Amino acid sequence: MGRWDDVSDYLWLIDKHDPSQSRWELNQLLLALKRIEIETVLEIGVHRGGSLRLWRSAFLPSLCVGINWTDEYEGDIGDLVLITGRPSQDPETLDRVQSALSEKSVDFLFIDGGHSYEEVSQDWTNYSGLVRSGGVVALHDVVIEAGVWKFWLWLEARHRTSLFYEGDGAPGTGTGMVWL
Repeated sequence: MGRWDDVSDYLWLIDKHDPSQSRWELNQLLLALKRIEIETVLEIGVHRGGSLRLWRSAFLPSLCVGINWTDEYEGDIGDLVLITGRPSQDPETLDRVQSALSEKSVDFLFIDGGHSYEEVSQDWTNYSGLVRSGGVVALHDVVIEAGVWKFWLWLEARHRTSLFYEGDGAPGTGTGMVWL
């Protein structure tokens, strides 16, 4: 379990790292994740690095790996492993992730990269197999992005899932969680 097991919400920690995702949705996700041991984190679609730094602070994992398709990155990521310059669907990116993991399985995978059905489906195919039994995969934008939403429906029909969404008029875009 992470360092913050006894808290009733993570909003203060979310604010500290300023991720791009909805505060409420991230808070709900973090509360749900308190139940599992998270030592290894993989994030697809790092962008500014706020959520990857959030996972590191909340879970104190031994390894955090992020994939960002561009070489450009804003901000300091410190001791996080960042794989850049290629899309997450590129076989070389998968090879680099496996090398960074060095035989470790992933406890928590956060998919927030490409938003077409093909991209999110390929990310699931490439990376969900790296997640251990009992681990969790979360997907961002499962409500507003058509490709992610369609793939989310496919996942819901096959896995135990939870959906965190603020609803109409709110800034949330939907975060779905899949228990493996």
